[in-house]
Amino acid sequence: MKKSLITTALLGFASAAISVSTANAATIFTGPGDLILGFYASSGTGSGSTVEVDLGSATNYDNATPGKVINLSGVNGLSTLDLSTTYGAGFASDTSLQWGVAAGNAVTSIPGVPFDTVWVSDPEIHPGTLNTPWTTDVALNQQTPSDAIETINGGMNAMTSTANSNVTEIVPASQGNSWAFQDDLNVPGSSFGYFVPTIDNKITNTATSGTLSGFSLSDFYLLNPNAPVNSNGQLLGQFALNATTGTFEFGLISEPSSIGLTGVGFLSLIGFVALRRRRSIMAA
Repeated sequence: MKKSLITTALLGFASAAISVSTANAATIFTGPGDLILGFYASSGTGSGSTVEVDLGSATNYDNATPGKVINLSGVNGLSTLDLSTTYGAGFASDTSLQWGVAAGNAVTSIPGVPFDTVWVSDPEIHPGTLNTPWTTDVALNQQTPSDAIETINGGMNAMTSTANSNVTEIVPASQGNSWAFQDDLNVPGSSFGYFVPTIDNKITNTATSGTLSGFSLSDFYLLNPNAPVNSNGQLLGQFALNATTGTFEFGLISEPSSIGLTGVGFLSLIGFVALRRRRSIMAA
């Protein structure tokens, strides 16, 4: 991931107060191709545990309305109370704490989705700047990360949630179906034995100015094994995490959507989205 594309702010993510828990422990039921948000710390407090959140079917993020912001915080999403319980009260400044988002389609057929399709986050190492997109490969090769991600999915199914979020579990990092275990797969610096470098973003890697200030940003790609080999994945949107305020959101930037948006074409799309947003604000 050596190239980068300088972008304008893609979407305005509104800050929100840390959610107050109103949930009770529940049974988590994952479905085929569910999107999993995973946290783990490479050292320090909580390094022996991983926090995993079921964000629902990845296809919901494929087909959501362009320009929409989806709130994924609270009792039906990420609760920062689970992060503070696991990684300590100072988790928001823990430089070892990482997060990533992924889904796979390796076990059960999803209507209209080829086997070994993968959805995966791509961290903005320099917030506001896209890294080189993840690229597609044949199903045989994408099966490696798809299987690993689905192992996490299967491990969450029918498990008991935390008291703070109906869709979150906390498990030992050493557990074979945990996010930390499958993400590392004994290959340092990679994810799921496939993505190099890792799909994970540091919770402290945040923007320092603009509407995205305070957010750790990861772009989100769909890798369709039926697409031409080594073509850029389809950019679906952007996940944004503000650990200080407890806000976790997903923003759509996929209008028009296509596989392999690069160079002038991609910058034109970004300009269009930004211009449309400015016009909407002026008209309000």
